[in-house]
Amino acid sequence: MYENAVNNVVDSWDFKWSYALRKNNLLSIKKNLVYTSNMIRGQKILENDLTAKRTKDGIPAIEFSNVINKILRKSIKKDEVVKIKDFLK
Repeated sequence: MYENAVNNVVDSWDFKWSYALRKNNLLSIKKNLVYTSNMIRGQKILENDLTAKRTKDGIPAIEFSNVINKILRKSIKKDEVVKIKDFLK
């Protein structure tokens, strides 16, 4: 009787733990957009200005087409993560 209750608690804990691990792994696998070179304020983003790298934050690589032809609000350094606040509206 008690063994069954203990097994249910352990199974529940294993599920929550494995979910947390999977979520953390997805963050480390996901690729986000990064600038390939130094860029100046007011410059238009072209396809060869961006690449995808594994980072914890930023714009996902799948949004690549939405970033093309945007104008930079500020100067950017090479390998900096692309963020929405980098662009003029």
